[in-house]
Order: sequence, then structure tokens, then C-alpha cells
Amino acid sequence: MERLVSISEAASALGVSITTLRRWEASGKVVPEHTAGGHRRYTLVYARASSHDRKDDLEPPEAGGRSAGMIVAHKIALNPNKRQATYFAKAAGTARFAYNWALAEWQRQYEAWKADNRLPKPNEVILRCQLNAIKHKQFPWMLEVTKCAPQMAILQLGKAFENFFAGRAKYPTFRKQGVHDRFTLTNDKFRIDGCRIRITNLGWVRMRESLRFTGKIMSATISRVADRWFVGIAVDTQDLSNHRAENQGVVGVDLGV
Repeated sequence: MERLVSISEAASALGVSITTLRRWEASGKVVPEHTAGGHRRYTLVYARASSHDRKDDLEPPEAGGRSAGMIVAHKIALNPNKRQATYFAKAAGTARFAYNWALAEWQRQYEAWKADNRLPKPNEVILRCQLNAIKHKQFPWMLEVTKCAPQMAILQLGKAFENFFAGRAKYPTFRKQGVHDRFTLTNDKFRIDGCRIRITNLGWVRMRESLRFTGKIMSATISRVADRWFVGIAVDTQDLSNHRAENQGVVGVDLGV
């Protein structure tokens, strides 16, 4: 099944910024379609997991533009030990805290800018730099987990505001504990080996099955559903022969030719 989505949905699904997606477009990596009004649209392709797995265990649709292959996301259940599960919870909590801190700062700085236009408008780049400057003294517990957790969360806030100002979404709201707990890793902070994923400063974590695609690994999002942890691994691939897993969620984005 296919449908077209906006650039914001595509970027959110891939765990990258809208700016990154536009850079991919400029380089020819992806070529989206455009509506009559000039809006970018990206094609989604869905692949369902086996019927005996829960619908909630499926990865949200990945999205991209058209190129020579497909960006797919394989969502795999993890089997962390107690120490690793504690780390995941801390990283997800750190991501949520950073997102909420940045949202509060964005609101405060925006009000200050409205009162004095000589001040800079808030943006995610400034907020990430500001958090980096104060976290060692004010939030030293952030150093216990990967730096990707807070940085990617603020990037996601930037995307949320971009969507809001473009009229594509409602005003961003604060994240709540226990609601879609997750954090995202860039591809230099983990690697895959068979039925294991190695996360920097954490070590090897067992996966329920191996990654079913070859190609360039783009990112990984660790998320919690009820009391279970999952990893959604996004891969830029042309190997589509095994896009259906026995009991795991897989989604892909048809990038065309």
C-alpha cells in the first residue's frame, strides 16, 4: 500500500531534520514529488508483519523521496539485561527532559524576541549549543547516556516548530513520561552484528532477530512499548528480497528510479 506524505512526516519517520532531507534532495539522493501548490510529497510503502504479532509492534512508516532504492525500517524486539534496560530508560528520560527544556527555553526566548527584535529568535541550533554549554554543571546526569539522546530530541523539537509555523501541525507540547518513550542514535553510535546491536558506552544488546537488509544504515531509534524495548533500524537499501519478517514490523519507502 502506498500514500504520499509531507516532508515533515518523512523527516520525522527517518529521525532526521527537514534540513537534512532537503540536503538529500539537493544532492539528488531523493527526488520528491510536488503538489500543484509547490509542496513536497514523499511516497510511503507499507509491509505488514505476521498477523500473530501485535499491530503496536510495527514500526511507524518510514519516508523518503525517489531515488534508485528504498529506505526501510526494520523494528526488532530487544532482549536487554537489567543494566541495559535501565540505561534505555535513562536515555529516553534524558531525551524527554532535553525536549521539554528546549521547549520552555524556546517559549521564553521567543517572548523576549517579541519584546526586543534586536535579540535573536530561538532555533534548535542555538538551543543545542546552549544545552551543551550548561549540562556539565546543571545537568551532569546527562553525561551518563549517549549525547545523541538530548541532541536528537532538540532536533525533533526544531522540526515540530517548523511544521507549526508552516501550518502543518499544532503547537508543540511537552512530552510526558511513559508516552512514546524513545531516543534516537546516529549511525556512528551503534553497529549491528548478527542478532546483536552494539551501542557506544553500553555494549552488545541482544536482538530477537538479525537485520534483514543490506545497505547503508542511517539511524536507530530505541523505543518502549509497555514493558518491552525495540530498536527501529533505518537502512538505505536496494536489497528488497526479504522485506517481510516472520514476526517483526518492517516498513519501507519506495524511492523510485
